[in-house]
Amino acid sequence: MEPLTKILSRMSGMQKLGVARCFIVMPLLLLSFTLGSSLLMLLAPVVLPWCLYIAYNHGRSSHQLQAASGFQQAVAKPLYRGMTSKHWYIAAAIAGVVMVIGVLILHPEDSSASAPAALYFAIFCSFCGCTLLTRVGLCMGWSSVTECEPGTDPAQALRLVNADAVRRHQLIYSIAGLVVLFSALSSLATSYPLWLYGNPSTSQALTPDEQGLLNGLGN
Repeated sequence: MEPLTKILSRMSGMQKLGVARCFIVMPLLLLSFTLGSSLLMLLAPVVLPWCLYIAYNHGRSSHQLQAASGFQQAVAKPLYRGMTSKHWYIAAAIAGVVMVIGVLILHPEDSSASAPAALYFAIFCSFCGCTLLTRVGLCMGWSSVTECEPGTDPAQALRLVNADAVRRHQLIYSIAGLVVLFSALSSLATSYPLWLYGNPSTSQALTPDEQGLLNGLGN
């Protein structure tokens, strides 16, 4: 299996932009879901396998576009660290469950209090998990097809019907990735400070005695 650096050297500019989208957008999306609410946090076991799926298909379609003489399915299923894509999907889902459980354990009982331990754990899992799965998916997707040798019988080779259409799809996906990126950053701008510093409006609420004294002064 080719290393990622060699794969990137053979990609076009748009394809490299798609790789950057996977490495940047998916971790921020997972982190924004984790910090958004308890319900969105449950999407972690879905987002991590989805990250692998997107990277796998991006690597596969990129290799198909680079195959000037056509391409064919790889004889053997691609393996990464001795694991097939099915095993990696299962591992990604399990990692998402572990991430959710870890954040819930580290989060304090007082929902208005700061939760730096849970925050740092979520950041570590989001970026390390998505980065690893993106790397795995790109390498396995690229290795799932092989380029035909020049002069190969056309009957033995597969060719893209419309390479320009695939490039347009990659552009659309890149634009959609920018929308998701800004949405995730907007969500994190609100949720990140609450996890780091707590919610002053609730954590500093007045006790009944203090409220009664304030009412007496007001009268």
